Amino acid sequence: YFQVLANTGTRGAFLGLMIGLAVLVLAGSARQGLRLFSLRSLASLGLLTLLLGGAFAGLGPSFRTRMAHSLSAPRQALEQSRLEIWLPALEIWKTHPLLGTGVDSFKTVFPSYSLSRFNRYDGENVSSRMAHCEPLQVAATQGSVGLVLWLWLCGSFFYAWWKRSAAYTGEAWWLGLGALMAAYLGQNLVSFGVAGISTAF
Repeated sequence: YFQVLANTGTRGAFLGLMIGLAVLVLAGSARQGLRLFSLRSLASLGLLTLLLGGAFAGLGPSFRTRMAHSLSAPRQALEQSRLEIWLPALEIWKTHPLLGTGVDSFKTVFPSYSLSRFNRYDGENVSSRMAHCEPLQVAATQGSVGLVLWLWLCGSFFYAWWKRSAAYTGEAWWLGLGALMAAYLGQNLVSFGVAGISTAF
C-alpha cells in the first residue's frame, strides 16, 4: 500500500495511510487488552507518529509543499481541489434523491450542475469524472438506496472483521487486512479509487 501511496503522492492517499496505521495500532492495542494510556499504548502511538513522519518525508518535496499549502490555507486548498466538485455532487443527489442518475453517469451529469468557478481551476469544457468522495459518488449516481447499501456493506465488513479478529489465530495478518480496508475507504473520502489499491480491495 505504501508503494502505491508513494507513486500517487496525493493528500487523499496520505489520509488513507494515517487512518490505516491508526486502525492497526488501536485495534492491535485493544486486542491485547491494553488501556488507552498504558505505557505500551503510548509506545504504539509513538511508533505510529514515527511511521507517519517517515511516510511524510519519503513522499518527496513536491508532496510536502502541497501539504504545507493545504495546511496553511485550508479553505483555499479545499475550494481549488474539492469543494467545486462536492457541492454539485450534493445538488445532483438532491435532484435525484432516491435512485441517483445511474452508475458511472457522474461525468455526463456533472456539467449541468457545476459552478463557473470550476472552470477557473480545471479549464473550460472539462467535466469531473468522479465526485472525489466515495459516499457522494454513490449518493449522486445510485441515490439514497445505493448509499444505504454501501454504508451497510462497509459497516458489515468492519463488524465481521472485529468479531472474527478476536478468534483468528493469524492476528497480525487479520489486523493488517482491516487496516488496509480502512486506509482505502479513508482515502476515498477525499479522492477516488486508485487502480493498484482497487484490485486488492
